[in-house]
Amino acid sequence: MKAARAIGSKNYPAAIESCKRMLSENKEDYFAIAMLAYCYEWGDDIANSIIYADKYLARFPNDLDMLLLSARYWSKSGDEERSYHFVCRAIENGSETPTEIPNWLFWLIKPFSIFKKYRGLEKNAKEGVQINKQWKADNLEWAKQYKTWYEAKQEAEG
Repeated sequence: MKAARAIGSKNYPAAIESCKRMLSENKEDYFAIAMLAYCYEWGDDIANSIIYADKYLARFPNDLDMLLLSARYWSKSGDEERSYHFVCRAIENGSETPTEIPNWLFWLIKPFSIFKKYRGLEKNAKEGVQINKQWKADNLEWAKQYKTWYEAKQEAEG
């Protein structure tokens, strides 16, 4: 919970420390590994971000989010060939079904809305899912454009 609060308040150093603590307790905590990759990226430490993205991809090689993160990293680093490799893998896996929050979950938490702390939880969760869907769609569109650009460049050079 500390990591989630820190991420929500954009306190990425605190979130990183919390995730590292979770990882020290369980080296196979892939949720913590993924969150470290994201927190480092959001904190503009892309070099550390890619370390954790690579660890995550070693276990889940077709994870769309980590493939896109890796493609962005290699693109920013100027390694067009590696970026192209990750872009192609991301596009191949771009049809993965987005995670939806089950409606029954909201029926379970609805009684808690009498507490101010939980009011608007359903609306916020659904908005978060929509933001995530749009983020993925935007990143996949970037990946498709990058692939087109890279292939055109290779054709012009070759």
